Amino acid sequence: YILRMLEMMGDFIAAILAKMKKKDYEKASEILENSYQTLLRNEAGFFYKIPVNEMTQKLIGEHNFTNSHLEILAELFLTEAELRFEEKKLDQSSHCYEKSKILLTFLEENSGSLSIQRNEKLKKIDQRTHEIKLIQVKN
Repeated sequence: YILRMLEMMGDFIAAILAKMKKKDYEKASEILENSYQTLLRNEAGFFYKIPVNEMTQKLIGEHNFTNSHLEILAELFLTEAELRFEEKKLDQSSHCYEKSKILLTFLEENSGSLSIQRNEKLKKIDQRTHEIKLIQVKN
């Protein structure tokens, strides 16, 4: 079941990235929204409303999310952050990067296994967050 979910997530992300490359942000957003619903059984808005500092506690404690669910959500937030960055929606992008970072950091500390990919994603998030701050300072 988990492998199937991860495979589906890969397919969704590939489709989103393909649309982003063509600058079809509307279609990319639509696919992304469907990804949240299909993979995590909740609309994206549900996850946006959870305060950053309560993400892991609420999802694990109240919604019975597993580390695999958190990994998928972190990946979706990261993909959305990239999409919003491309659209120049920097506040939304920053918010999604922050949520992805919270989840990835939690997984790094609590999953029992180290992940090179996770570390690379965390570095990418820090890099993009810094980039966003520089852009916002210029404006």
